[in-house]
Amino acid sequence: MCCGIGGWTLRGGKVLLADDTDSHEELAQRNHLRDDGHSAAKWEYVPTAYTHRFSDFENWKLQVDGEPPAWWDENLAEAARTEALAKLRRLWNARAKAYSGSVCLPQDWNGDFDAKRIGGNLWAGALTNAPVLAKVGGYLSANALTNAPVLQRKK
Repeated sequence: MCCGIGGWTLRGGKVLLADDTDSHEELAQRNHLRDDGHSAAKWEYVPTAYTHRFSDFENWKLQVDGEPPAWWDENLAEAARTEALAKLRRLWNARAKAYSGSVCLPQDWNGDFDAKRIGGNLWAGALTNAPVLAKVGGYLSANALTNAPVLQRKK
């Protein structure tokens, strides 16, 4: 499963992602891609250990899955980063501190989760601190969550 924002970049430079999924497999099916590393590269845009708040999207990091193909360069990486950042900004309502998509955080990320609402699922293995998180629209998987005082539990 992809964490953060998942997408593909075609060899010619076109960036493929969708607001309703971060699944590489689903994006590949929709766009008739083969995961062969020759015609397209899959990547993730994820928070790093230095990202102290979930919403600090500019400090997330782009990483290519596996070894980058020979044709991958800094211009393609910047185009992918720009598109991923645009998606995050579309799905993030800063005023309401709400994210309309699903969120998967890397296992080693334990910053301050500053979202109040997540519209989809939340997978957050190492997350311990979510002081304002009140609602998750789908599944919640957070092995280490110890501080979520306003989170509403389903009955």
